[in-house]
Formats: sequence, C-alpha cells, structure tokens
Amino acid sequence: MGNNHSKPLLNKSLPLGRASRDSQHSNPRTGTSSAVGPRSGTLTGTMTLEPNYSWVDGRRFFDDKDIHYVLPNDVEEIDRLVMQHFILQRAFGANYQAPVKDLLESGIKVLDVG
Repeated sequence: MGNNHSKPLLNKSLPLGRASRDSQHSNPRTGTSSAVGPRSGTLTGTMTLEPNYSWVDGRRFFDDKDIHYVLPNDVEEIDRLVMQHFILQRAFGANYQAPVKDLLESGIKVLDVG
C-alpha cells in the first residue's frame, strides 16, 4: 500500500466545539481544541495546530521532521498501549516497583513525570 499524506486544514470560523471533529488535541470536557479560544467561539489562527500525518499499510504515523516518535499514533496503537499498561500492572501488582509503599502510605508528595 502506498503512502497517503495529510496537510493542516484551514479552519477560519467554525463554531466552538466544531473546529476539528476528529482532533487528537480536543478537550473532551469542554469540547474545545487547542486552536479554539476559550470564549471567542471561533478559531484564533488561520491554521490548526495539528501535525501532518502519513499512512503506511493502513496505520497513521506523524509526518513531521520535528516529531521523533516512530510508532503509529492511531487508535489501534493507543489500544495496544492501554492493554500493555494493564498487563504490566497486573503482572507487577502495582503501577510502580520502587520500594516506596510505606512512604506513599505516610502521605509523601510525588511528582509523576511519566
């Protein structure tokens, strides 16, 4: 199968919550995307902030030289990563392996960076 490429869309004045129906950057709680002003109801720029994508063998990949992510970024890949998380969580019995259970139960503050 060949490569298909997408380009950013020109969306100039769509109503709030309709800027990009399939946007990966949408906020499901507010119905807005990163290109929509919180109170304006219209797009604040002339182009969306979504990256370009390419399709290879039916899978979506980033098509941007500044994005260094080599795995697909489609729903199938997200499902695989979620399943992997639950399998590892079940195998290890927790979301962490460091010997910090007593510290966590005592109420220490934790910075989750990943």
